[in-house]
Amino acid sequence: MIGKAEAAVVDYHQIASRDDEHGLITPYSSVHTSERPKTVLEKGLRISKFLIHIIALVATAAVVGVNFATVYGWDQGSLHISDNQANNFLQFAAKLHEIVIVGSLTAIVMHHIRKRLVSSKGLPFGLLSSGYQVSSAEFLFSRGFRSAFSTDGTLILTLAATIIFVKVVGPSSAIVVIPRLDWWNVRTPFNSTLQLYLDSSSDQLYPTNLGPPNMTLYQGCDTVEYSSCCPGAAFDDLKNWAASWYNSGVAPNISMTEATTDVQRGLLIETNQMLFTNEWKLTEPNTNPDISVTTTLTQPILELAGLFWDYIQENSSREINKIRKPMLVSTDTAPIYAPVVQVKCATFNYSEAIEGPGPDNPVVSFPLDVLDNYMGIWTSIVWPVDPSLWNFTRPMNVTNFTWVDVSSYSDGDGPGASLGALITLPTIAVGSAYGTSTSWDFSQQSLLIPCLINAKWAAAKIQYKPNSSNQIIQNITRPGDLGVGDGQNVTEASGQPLGLSDTIHISPEWAALLNVAGIASTSASGESLNTTMVEALLSQFITSEMDPIYSPYMALGAKLTTFLPPQTYSVLPATIAAVVAEDLSRQDSNWTTPTLSFKWTQSKLPFINPRLPFINPRLPFINASLAAFDAKAAAWITRIDFTIERYGYGYGYQGSSTVVFGLAVLLTYAAVAIGYILYSIYHQVLGTGFTSRAWGQMGEILALALHSGRAGELQNVGGGVEERATWKMRVRVRELGVDRLELVVRREDLDGAPPQLDKKYQ
Repeated sequence: MIGKAEAAVVDYHQIASRDDEHGLITPYSSVHTSERPKTVLEKGLRISKFLIHIIALVATAAVVGVNFATVYGWDQGSLHISDNQANNFLQFAAKLHEIVIVGSLTAIVMHHIRKRLVSSKGLPFGLLSSGYQVSSAEFLFSRGFRSAFSTDGTLILTLAATIIFVKVVGPSSAIVVIPRLDWWNVRTPFNSTLQLYLDSSSDQLYPTNLGPPNMTLYQGCDTVEYSSCCPGAAFDDLKNWAASWYNSGVAPNISMTEATTDVQRGLLIETNQMLFTNEWKLTEPNTNPDISVTTTLTQPILELAGLFWDYIQENSSREINKIRKPMLVSTDTAPIYAPVVQVKCATFNYSEAIEGPGPDNPVVSFPLDVLDNYMGIWTSIVWPVDPSLWNFTRPMNVTNFTWVDVSSYSDGDGPGASLGALITLPTIAVGSAYGTSTSWDFSQQSLLIPCLINAKWAAAKIQYKPNSSNQIIQNITRPGDLGVGDGQNVTEASGQPLGLSDTIHISPEWAALLNVAGIASTSASGESLNTTMVEALLSQFITSEMDPIYSPYMALGAKLTTFLPPQTYSVLPATIAAVVAEDLSRQDSNWTTPTLSFKWTQSKLPFINPRLPFINPRLPFINASLAAFDAKAAAWITRIDFTIERYGYGYGYQGSSTVVFGLAVLLTYAAVAIGYILYSIYHQVLGTGFTSRAWGQMGEILALALHSGRAGELQNVGGGVEERATWKMRVRVRELGVDRLELVVRREDLDGAPPQLDKKYQ
């Protein structure tokens, strides 16, 4: 065994001149080799040097281009192979793309490594293998890499950024090369420009004043013989909805069906469910109020979308008919509005109210929370309900509903509400008898419930997927987000900026169409009734039977007489909001005709009424200039624009942050590669550049090391390198003699010439 003292006196020689008595190493002169002398540095520009970069840049330009151009691939399930198989093939393409990019970046790094090896500055010994480890994240944590930081920080940071970047290139390429499954816009779904119109002006479709002088349009809508186009035509649907709510205890949304095309729209209702406790008192106003906000699409818009798609299906030559899963989406250029109705109610005890105002008997008034300028407890405004509507002797177990005109009231900045309502409902008051908790005193009571209604038009977007569902949906999925009042100014909901109109004024004359008398109905306990429309809806929640679910502690009970269950107080504003919103959606449906127009020429504008079957799509023509038509159209029609989208695989960056990130990575690579090419050409033109293929593989740099003499500075490294100082030593390639190169390791600069241009070395 050789000790440490003996190891220190070992003599070092060059490998090529060493004599080995055992014949294990032979001098150069006695070895036959097929290797020939080679040129290390070449002057001039070789196209092959840039080949890997050109391939990578062309591939990158292709995938980046299709994403910027938003290129559609194929409909889901339309290929002869499965979508997964198609994407698997593209996964291979993404991997090939990654490989050529990594190869390009490796070539750039190797160029700078060669340049440092032949320069006077040299390269830290710890970075000698860095050009071969561009894809190795482990190299970042190696001792050699970390040790070189203090001697060449800029190079270290550049290499670290390159290694990290290479790791990001792979997933970025896959994100950009593999198409996304999404909805994609169809740019030219028709052979000509198609526009959709409703033959009502915007003011007729979305009025802010309902009542005289337009009541002549609603002839016959004030009787039980009303037509399907009257505002109150949704009564049967609302009645079924009310019965379903009572039976299930859960407020369902309603789907309204358009008779011509069978498309449906949702009547979306949001309400705050009351939680009743034994502290509830009839004498305290606003103790048991509830707010409901409701919205739906207008009936003419629903019909237009349905008829439009029916027309497309009748014309199979249209390109859009070949789409497997299309979707119609309204545009911002021709906005669509939906009614948003907010209702809030307050509760007063009739017996105490008729005694007159007092400390325990507040004035019967409307709740003002739904007003735009409502300021809570800071407001001094009171809107009392006209006593003539309630302050008279009557039975305590009757139900009554009355619309109330509130146009004379003001919130300080003008009319603050659309309409008011007063509901009279029976209930049972339960109290403890004789101061005990085991005996209860039941008494018939009556409630006065004034409700305030605030209706507006809100900008909405609609989507219709005719091959998937006949339901047309809108982006206002939570109408409660649009509720005004409490001093809040709501400007955004469901992610879309909303345009809210002024408050819609609803006259009692028009509101009467929503509450036609002479309706035969049945209460929840089976009694036959003859009521108005709204009273018939409320009667679905009124029973004269004892319900064991509700204990006397809830302050509401039953004793063989008509009473109101607790959940009804959530039903009241929801029912009124549903009635008003649904009827607003139908207010112009009987006098609006959906129209399609095709601008095939500059002089003829064909119109189609899709309600008429088998019509020739080129008849009738309007022989007028388009400019004249457009000028006239603004006064008597409303244009509705739909874009057509299809569900499938495509390329595009809109709406995808991951694709944007992937494109940013690939564009960064492209900038680096193009910059490197321009840099190389520039130095070639100046005569300071060179081309080299030397040491492109790890084996070649090892061969050069074996070909070189032993370095005394690398003693005791046969089993590894531990010292940071060793990794920091500079490595250079220098001439040895006339035609030989050596890999020189020194702490100080060493005399010796670097490799010469166009010179061959052994």
